[in-house]
Amino acid sequence: SLDEALRLIETSVPAPERGEAFIIGGGEIFQQALRHPSCKKLYLTR
Repeated sequence: SLDEALRLIETSVPAPERGEAFIIGGGEIFQQALRHPSCKKLYLTR
């Protein structure tokens, strides 16, 4: 799940080294990401 992936980043990458997370997937994962409280910015590409 998206929450599990974000937790993995938080536990394995030191805070100063964390950057942006890019979501690559289908509609369901995009919906999860957009609704997630950590989502602060959106880059829309095509």
